[in-house]
Amino acid sequence: RSEAMFPAATYIERRARLVRELGSGVVLLPGHGDSPINYRDNAYPFRQDSTLLYFCGISQPNVALLIDCDSGQSTLLADEPQPDDIVWTGPVPDRAALAARAGIEQHLRLGDMPALLAGLQHQGRTVHRLPTARGGDSHAVSAALLQAVIAMRAVKSDEEVAQIERALQTTRD
Repeated sequence: RSEAMFPAATYIERRARLVRELGSGVVLLPGHGDSPINYRDNAYPFRQDSTLLYFCGISQPNVALLIDCDSGQSTLLADEPQPDDIVWTGPVPDRAALAARAGIEQHLRLGDMPALLAGLQHQGRTVHRLPTARGGDSHAVSAALLQAVIAMRAVKSDEEVAQIERALQTTRD
């Protein structure tokens, strides 16, 4: 799986801007998992959710990002690589290394997410979510989050334009 496209500071600033735009609540950005063809370890080429990539640059399957708009703290939810996984992928960074690369302050097991979300909802906190790209989740979509993400992604920074130009040059070559 590839390295992050930008330095951690870029992702930190993007998350901080999103926090300023929303003001309160918690943002949940789930990533994609592998898509098996005919058995678990025979998957289509992995492609991470674009919004998750935009806010943390992590291109590993089965991760999620939680952004607390009230505290500004981000939490990576991911499981540690298992020997069976490493056989198919080769060495991969552990959860702490992934979080550090993206400037994410805290990391927890992905399996902790249901209890974490239940606790947030019990506290009456708003959990902002986007529509899922791969279906299967019937949660309410946050219009405020959707509008903030669209506004942020519509404007490209100089480093994003440079990355696009490199991709175009690679295609041209």
